[in-house]
Amino acid sequence: MNPIVCPECGAQNPVEAVVCEQCNADLSPVRTLIDTANHHYNKALALAHEGQLDEAIGQLEAAISLSSQNPLFYNLLGTLNARKGLYSEAIRAWENALALNPEMERAYENIQKAQRLEQERAEEDEQRPLRSNFNLACGVAAVFFLLTVLLGAKVVLQARSIKQIAADYEAKKTEAASWQTQFQALNTKFGAGDIEQALKQLAENQAVLGERDRRIQELQGQIQSLTEKNTENTLIWRERIRRVQEENEKLRKEAEQLAQAQDAASKSETQIETLKQTISNLEEAVRLANERAEKHRNNLLLAQDNIRTLKEARDHALENLQKAQEQAGQTYRDEILKLRNEIAVLERKLQDRDYADSMTVEALQNLEATHFDLAMRNAESALERIPGHPAASYLRATLDRILADPLEQEIRIQEAADREKKRGPIKQQLVERNLREATRLLQSGKYEEAAALAHRTLALEPDNPKDANNLRIILKQAEEANREITLLLLEAKQNIAENNPQKALESLEKVLKRAPAHDEALTLKQQAGL
Repeated sequence: MNPIVCPECGAQNPVEAVVCEQCNADLSPVRTLIDTANHHYNKALALAHEGQLDEAIGQLEAAISLSSQNPLFYNLLGTLNARKGLYSEAIRAWENALALNPEMERAYENIQKAQRLEQERAEEDEQRPLRSNFNLACGVAAVFFLLTVLLGAKVVLQARSIKQIAADYEAKKTEAASWQTQFQALNTKFGAGDIEQALKQLAENQAVLGERDRRIQELQGQIQSLTEKNTENTLIWRERIRRVQEENEKLRKEAEQLAQAQDAASKSETQIETLKQTISNLEEAVRLANERAEKHRNNLLLAQDNIRTLKEARDHALENLQKAQEQAGQTYRDEILKLRNEIAVLERKLQDRDYADSMTVEALQNLEATHFDLAMRNAESALERIPGHPAASYLRATLDRILADPLEQEIRIQEAADREKKRGPIKQQLVERNLREATRLLQSGKYEEAAALAHRTLALEPDNPKDANNLRIILKQAEEANREITLLLLEAKQNIAENNPQKALESLEKVLKRAPAHDEALTLKQQAGL
């Protein structure tokens, strides 16, 4: 349990402290903040159990803003962020919890698990583009393979035709160049005066060249026609290629959707297995809770037996005292005082045992009501009165485990909600009965008992605001009366030590006026001979 820090002097006080042990400052505002933070924390647990993770995180943030030194708040925040897949935020929350409580072993394990999951997700993100590019490459390869199959023969034939025509064209161009050389030779002959031979050769050459020009023009027309036809076929095949590409893109998208569906199915299977394991864990937790409840009942029965034994011892001592008073008279006054002291010791033991047992019962009630922090304070209060109290020790160990395990807290909250639906009217009857009893104890001067009963009843959270207000009034009056009686007893003891019996008697009379049956006041009065 975290200590309460005084807002005035900064001193650390026990969780049950009402005022600061260092400066006597009122700690009730700090306790109010802590109780409010615990309320947000319990509400976050309930929301998380219902699957409302964002709302639960909001409640936890409100709790942390009010009380930032509770490691349980950060531990649950890390658990909820991990459920949402926010592993970095979860790791930071668990690190904050460990900074406040380094002994939270589950936080170490959760951090390691979150780091491993975050690394796996990063690796998966890196591999996803590679798988996509691989699928695209496979699709493109398939398209080109199909085009090769469809166009292969046609393209090869057309390529051969174009190549042959081009070769013929180049040959004719070479032949035409040779004829140009011959024309130059004719010009040379004209220049030399051999006109007749030149004209004869010119006529022969013109006839040959005419035929060659006609064939060249025919070849050029064939090339033009083939080129136009090839261009048309090219456009047709380009359109077909475009359609094939579109179909391939459609198939690729369908393949991606199928892969995503397969991934989703795989994740669903994983989630189903996780859910099955969670259900199994819950069933085991319910079984263990039933076993612990049975142990609680056995411990309470044992405590009740101890109370009966102490009461019998007290009654026996009272009987002996009465007999001693009747027989001895004034002669055995010292023995009578000794017996009275023994009875007072037994009474204090009985009160301690009764207080410890009542705190244990209250702790069990708070545990059943999922007020885990209040239950822990009750158990520790019982152990302060009776160290080693078996039921209180077991409850404290149980609460340590519950406070360290959010899953078990969720189970306890759900069980408490189910019980609350069934016992609502019974709780109201118990509150009304305790209110009447606390009023009677206050009127009879039994302020400590009245305060304890009012405190336990307030822990039940009365549904009627009027009952809650009356209980707070009784608690305040009883605590004030107890403080006044304590001061008066200290004054009386000091006056007795200073041999001032008159002032001591005045202080004791004030105590007995408020509490006529106050044992310590009566004992002091008898010891001082007043």
